[in-house]
Amino acid sequence: MSTKIVFFYPSKTIGGAQLLFIRMANEFAKCEKYCVKIIDFDDGYLRKHVSKDIEVISYIIDKHYYFDKKTIVLVPLSMIESIVKVIKLDNDGKFLFWGIHPENTIDILRGSHRLKKYFKNIDFMIKLINFIQYKRIKDRLLDGLANNTVIFMDKANRDRTFEFYNIVYNYETYLPIPIVENNIQFDFHKRKKNKIAWIGRLSNDKIYSLLFILKELNHTDMKDLEVYIIGDGSHKHLLKEGDYPNIKLTILGFISNDYLSNVLIENEIGMVVGMGTSILESSIMQLPSLLVDPSYVKLKETYRPRWLFQTEGYTLGSFYPIHGENSFKDLMQEYISDNSNNLGLQCFNYVRNNHLLSEVVKKLENYFE
Repeated sequence: MSTKIVFFYPSKTIGGAQLLFIRMANEFAKCEKYCVKIIDFDDGYLRKHVSKDIEVISYIIDKHYYFDKKTIVLVPLSMIESIVKVIKLDNDGKFLFWGIHPENTIDILRGSHRLKKYFKNIDFMIKLINFIQYKRIKDRLLDGLANNTVIFMDKANRDRTFEFYNIVYNYETYLPIPIVENNIQFDFHKRKKNKIAWIGRLSNDKIYSLLFILKELNHTDMKDLEVYIIGDGSHKHLLKEGDYPNIKLTILGFISNDYLSNVLIENEIGMVVGMGTSILESSIMQLPSLLVDPSYVKLKETYRPRWLFQTEGYTLGSFYPIHGENSFKDLMQEYISDNSNNLGLQCFNYVRNNHLLSEVVKKLENYFE
């Protein structure tokens, strides 16, 4: 009898999390021993991009779903409380909660978004006004860790969750963000050093990272510098071209993942800056990829990004900025003087050794028993 796997992430928008669930569902659907289903809106994004072999169940708000026999339901960690009100399972069923964003279990608390918008260091206040729910979520996290049903994608997610909920637990078995190996060849000699791309949403948690990069690039000695902005979002208005007189800015807006490789090739991009899934996409193309951390506030001038291959614990971005070894000026000098694409190859090897979809699927299967 085949095991049922249900991917629950109803969404009408596109982002790294949606792409993550699509890739995982499609990969599991290739295996005959699994019966794969997704639950999505009638006009949702996931249902439009999953394999025809996957059963799509329409998501209706306030509707309850029931799955009998052995069923695994994969959901974001942010639903550790709410999912039991939506889906009921038999005793041999299991929920797996995947931490795919450092604030997964914090942003679901009342007032969290608003407080973070106006104040710094407000964890204590959030805990205080949500004391009962805070205790309830902490208990669920501890129970999930003990029963192997709470999974973190990287060290930054684990550390932020453990720190906020005051959890001490030996956890090192991460389930990293997966990526499909890209067979598109990008001739190193056709790239232009002066062409740099930012890939990522222009949202409240990423816009300040982009502004930091632009400010630093504007003060470098690079000539005829061009920066291509691939992404769109609610905080696009903070991006003002006049603030960077030494850079030619080209805003391409949102580009579907299906066309991203072609866009990078056609524009002769030499280097990419980003975080999360985006930085994996560029690294698999052997592009030098600079990892920058997310932030809800301006990053300090002393902040130091790092090359993707220098990250630890699979971390693809942390809200507690992780400083690299070299200054931004030194990083750019390293990039300019790299005439053999050593940086791009190191990024590529890091992804192949740690984030390939086939290997991540094998790791997830270990949680099914």
